[in-house]
Amino acid sequence: MILTYIYTGELDLTDDLDEDILGLLVATDELLLEELFNYVQDYLIRERSIWIHENLVQVLHTVFKLVRCEKLRDYCFELICLDPKPFITSKEFLSLDKDILYDLLERSDLQIEEIDAWDYLIKWGIKQTPSLKSKNGDIIKWNNKNYEELKELKKTLNEFIPLIRFTKIPPADYFDKVRPYKMIIPYNINDEIEEFYYKDYTINPI
Repeated sequence: MILTYIYTGELDLTDDLDEDILGLLVATDELLLEELFNYVQDYLIRERSIWIHENLVQVLHTVFKLVRCEKLRDYCFELICLDPKPFITSKEFLSLDKDILYDLLERSDLQIEEIDAWDYLIKWGIKQTPSLKSKNGDIIKWNNKNYEELKELKKTLNEFIPLIRFTKIPPADYFDKVRPYKMIIPYNINDEIEEFYYKDYTINPI
């Protein structure tokens, strides 16, 4: 495809596979073919948006660390932020690169309930923690040994915890879904959460 473009100045991607076009984008970035790179990136967004929507994890893993792919990367994030539930509930979400997840949770336009963000962060963290991979997310069913393993989960999620806006979580959800994981939350954040629920929430309920 690159040779065709170099020799003819034209490139028709109509019949090419989506994965091949994505690979072409990476190749043109590596070869510094700026004009062709811009054309392929715009073509993917304009003509292959359905495929991108259905393969967000694959696309993000491919382009996330390519500096010049910022336009496609932002496009993917915007799709997720508008309707994040299908993305975070997909099987592929559990294999998401940690840097991508961090950038996603850091965004202010992510349209998600905070308790859902917490639930799926826990599921992702368990999947990323080797000693917990065979466990489910229901801590109530874990035995005493698992509480030792929570130390590993804390290491996995340490940088993500500050991104969760715990004060946006209703008390009932906090009690049932967050409190059991109290030991993985840094002490200073735990203190702020408890102060909010014991003081501020009773005065100014969510």
